[in-house]
Amino acid sequence: MRDDIERPRVDQACRESDARFRRLAENSPDIIYHYELVPKRRFTYINPATTSLVGYTPHDHYADPNLLAKIVHPDDRSLLSAIGRGVCRPEPFPLRLYHKDGHLVWIEVHNVPVIDSTGQVVAIEGVGRNVTRRVRAETRVHLHASRASTLAEISQALAHATLNLHDGLAIVARRIAELVGDACVVRLLSPDGRWLQTAAIHHTDETALALLRDSAVPFRRRADEGIFGQVLRTGEPVLLTDVSSAQVCALGIAEQGPYLERHGVSSLLLVALHARGRVQGVAGLARDAKAPPYSLDDQIFVRELADHAALAIANALLHAEVRDSRAELQTLSRRLVELQEAERHTIARELHDEIGQQLTGLKLLLGNLDRSDQPPSRTRVRRGSSTGDAVALVDHVLAQVRSLARGLRPAMLDDLGLLPTLHWQFEDYSAQTSVRVCFQHAGLDRRFAAPVELAAFRIVQEALTNAARHAGVDEVSVMVRAEDGQLRLAIVDAGRGFDFSTVRASRLTSGLAGMQERAALLGGAVTVTSAPDAGTRILAELPCSPVWQRDRVPATPVPP
Repeated sequence: MRDDIERPRVDQACRESDARFRRLAENSPDIIYHYELVPKRRFTYINPATTSLVGYTPHDHYADPNLLAKIVHPDDRSLLSAIGRGVCRPEPFPLRLYHKDGHLVWIEVHNVPVIDSTGQVVAIEGVGRNVTRRVRAETRVHLHASRASTLAEISQALAHATLNLHDGLAIVARRIAELVGDACVVRLLSPDGRWLQTAAIHHTDETALALLRDSAVPFRRRADEGIFGQVLRTGEPVLLTDVSSAQVCALGIAEQGPYLERHGVSSLLLVALHARGRVQGVAGLARDAKAPPYSLDDQIFVRELADHAALAIANALLHAEVRDSRAELQTLSRRLVELQEAERHTIARELHDEIGQQLTGLKLLLGNLDRSDQPPSRTRVRRGSSTGDAVALVDHVLAQVRSLARGLRPAMLDDLGLLPTLHWQFEDYSAQTSVRVCFQHAGLDRRFAAPVELAAFRIVQEALTNAARHAGVDEVSVMVRAEDGQLRLAIVDAGRGFDFSTVRASRLTSGLAGMQERAALLGGAVTVTSAPDAGTRILAELPCSPVWQRDRVPATPVPP
C-alpha cells in the first residue's frame, strides 16, 4: 500500500524533472546530444541548437546517420573516427564543421562515455559549444602579431638591403606570400617610366613557383597597359574577388596562362609602391581557386608592407644614382687626364718635330752669318745661309707657333665671341681640307658664357675634323641657333657614316666621347646619328648659361 501510494508521487517527480531538463536542453544555445555506438552509430537525441549552429535540424541527423561525417572538416575526421571507437578525450577539443551554407564553424566539444554493466562504452554524451568568434578573434590576434613581426623583419631586412635591392624585395615577396598567400610578384617601374619589370616573385607552392618564374621573370610590359597600368596611373589598390579566365587577357596577365590553367585564381590584389610622392612599382598578389578571396584587412596589411618596400626602393635608387654619379665623375676625371696627356703629347710632338727643327736650322743660319771674317762667297756656300732665308724661317716658326696657340685656345674666341671665331674656323678649315662649310646661324649676335662658347667651338671643330678624316665628302652643313635659353648645334654630312655603337664600344676614338663629355659638364647633351653609307648627323644642345652659373646665388644683391 505504501509503494502504491509513493509510486505516483515518484513518477510525477520524474516527469517534472525530465520536463525541466528537456526544457533546459531544448533551449540551450549549445548542442547537447546522445550518440549511440551499439548496436549502430547514430544520434538518438540532439537538441535544436544544431539548427542554428550548423543549419541541419535534429530530424536531418536522425534521418542520415552519416551526416556528421559529411560535414566535419577533412582534417578533423580522425577525431570523429576516435569518437566512433568509443575513445573519449578527457579535455575539451575543437571540431570544425561546415555549415549548411558552406562557411566553417568551430565547435568546442565536451564528451563523456556511457558504459554498460559489462564495462563496454555503448554511447557518447556531450555538449558542443560554438567558439567560432573566439577562434576568429584568437586567429586575428595571432595574425596581427605575426604581421607586426613580419613588418619588423621586413623593415630590418630592407634597411640592410639598401645596397642590394634584389635581396630585400625577395624577402618582401616571400613574407607576403607566406602570410597573405599564395603568390606575390613585385614589379618595378623602369627609370624612364615606360616599362614594368619583374623584380621579385614567390609562391608558397614550389611547383606553382616554377610556373610563375617561367612566365613572370622575363616579364617586361608597357607601364600604361592592363590592370598594372591602372594601379600605376591612379596609385590606388585594386581588389578583385572573383577572377574568371575570360578576364585574364583584359587584365594584362595573359603571360601567366600555364600557372592560371593549373592552379586558377580566386582573387587578385594589386597595391602601388609609393615613396617620396612617386609610384615606384606594383605589388601583385594572387590566391589559388581553393582559397578564400582577399579581404580588406589583407589589403590594408599589404599596403603597409608596400609602403616599407617603396621607401627601400627609393633609398636604393638614390644610392644607385649617387654610385653612378661617382662612377661617372671618376670616368670624366680619368678621361680628362687622358685628354690632357694626349694634348700634351701633341704639343710636345709639334714643338719637337716642327718648331724645334726649324729653330735648329735658324741657329745654324745665324751661326754662319756670324762668321764675318770669311769672304762673302764662302757665306753663300750653303743654301739658306742668307739673311732673307733666316727671316723667312723665323716667319715660318712664328706661323707654326700661332697655329699651335690657336689650336690650344683661339684668342679670337675670348676677344670677339663665338660667331667670328666660327667664321674664321670655317675659312681656315676649307683652306686646309678643301671641304666647303655651309653655315647657317641665328641668335649669335651676342656673347655667351665662356665655357659655353668654348664647348660649342670644340664640338664644331671636332665634328669637322672627323668629317675631313673619315666622311669623304666635299661639303659639310653646320647650323647654330640660340633660342629658348639653349644653344643648338647641328653638323651634318652625307659621307660614309659608321656604326656609332660599335665605335663607342671599341673606345678607339676619343673625339665623340670628348664632345659628349663637354656637353654633359655644362648640363647639355650630344646625340650622334650615323650608319654605314648613310652619313652622320651630330646634334648638340647646350644651355646658354652653364648649370653651375644658373644654380649660383650671389651672396650680396647685384645692383641693376
